[in-house]
Amino acid sequence: MKVSIIIPAYNVDAYLERCLNSLCGQTFSDLEAIVIDDGSSDRTLQIAESYTNDPRFHVYTQDNRGPAAARDLGLKQAKGDYIMFLDADDAYHRECIEKAYRKISETQSDIVAFGLTYVDSNGRRLKDAIPKESGALSLREHPEVLMQIESCAWDKIYRRELFTEYGHTFPEGKFEDHGMVFRMLADVQRIAFIGESLIDYTIGRAGNCTDCFDEGSFSILQMTDLILSYHREKGTYELYKEELKALSIINIVDVMKIAVRFGGKEVRDRFLQESSAYLRKTFGDLHSKYELKRYKHDFLYFHPFLLKMYLLLKGKA
Repeated sequence: MKVSIIIPAYNVDAYLERCLNSLCGQTFSDLEAIVIDDGSSDRTLQIAESYTNDPRFHVYTQDNRGPAAARDLGLKQAKGDYIMFLDADDAYHRECIEKAYRKISETQSDIVAFGLTYVDSNGRRLKDAIPKESGALSLREHPEVLMQIESCAWDKIYRRELFTEYGHTFPEGKFEDHGMVFRMLADVQRIAFIGESLIDYTIGRAGNCTDCFDEGSFSILQMTDLILSYHREKGTYELYKEELKALSIINIVDVMKIAVRFGGKEVRDRFLQESSAYLRKTFGDLHSKYELKRYKHDFLYFHPFLLKMYLLLKGKA
């Protein structure tokens, strides 16, 4: 078995067929699809089971424990030499697995990352996010490459040994992708990139973690602690210090923006205060050789007083 694809699924009966059909239509056939139904209350399980006439499709169930536990269960069942993850509301392009497998085999990389296309909940394509094509790059010789790596699990193919030998799993909590991917990089020697979009990523769906904010969103701070602690333990913190700092700030600021857009006043204000305090305590100054203020109003999140005034002017204070 060459490639195992792990699909956590919870109440996604409106999207799951598109997702699984994208696997049936792959130009690469030596694969297994492992669907983990996470205690769905809709038709998700029935839809998943309807694909098991194809012996490459396997369905497992668990009580509702979240995507981290679902992916970890999938990892325990996986038999492939390489591992991929696919969210149940997303879909691979037809040559995704073939191109990912060829790239990781030819470059002997630990991870290969590829581009994505943002689509809305109706499948309408919005824009692409595509990395620069590359051969195998040594992270230790080129730590700046970390800045090109997205925090999601599903835009990559992984060498199986990252999970079986190093014991990587998904930490419990929201933003579990972030916690797994950036922690794993302490054990990655070589990474390559495919400079084209190979997956449709759905945004704007109800329940998507990028479109809601609640108490669970505070876990971005715990995930950051897990990442930094693991790199210290593995001796890679000093090597990647600037990159880890920049990535931590960027990702926490991104969640602060979600809080401003979707959070209720009490939980929003508490998160903004805790996040600002966390960043100052962890990193001291918030300067970096990398660009941290990527969008028009990002500078506000580095200045709590200015952000407070901005929210007041917008009638959100």
